Amino acid sequence: MNTVQKAILRACWQEEQCDTHAPRPWLRVLLTRVVGMTTIPSRKSEKSQLAKEQWLALRKDAALRIDPETAEVYWGHGQICDPYGVEDLLSEEYQCIGRNYFARSPGSDVWVSFHDLPKVVCDRLWQRINAGDFDRL
Repeated sequence: MNTVQKAILRACWQEEQCDTHAPRPWLRVLLTRVVGMTTIPSRKSEKSQLAKEQWLALRKDAALRIDPETAEVYWGHGQICDPYGVEDLLSEEYQCIGRNYFARSPGSDVWVSFHDLPKVVCDRLWQRINAGDFDRL
């Protein structure tokens, strides 16, 4: 990672209040498409106030409030067994790259993995994806 990439990461992540987690979708696009990074490291906030379990619990709680009719959907490539990028040591047999799908309520900054959504919400989002509601994906 060169100096420019490190500076961008530091600038974008310096105000984070959570424990280790994957970059936000807009940051992932910036770093991969504009800066040209091939891998994006997970970050550990210097101001960490929430434990990893609390951070994940926040997503599970947000998952219960997502309306599949108004939800925003995003996908990105990453570890299938660790869609948020919070596990420090993922054993080799669990390392598998694929598409991870995330949803959030409009106006929320909490992206929730499809794996954490209630089944009915997830099923409806898949129906909307297959119907072309999210063609920008």
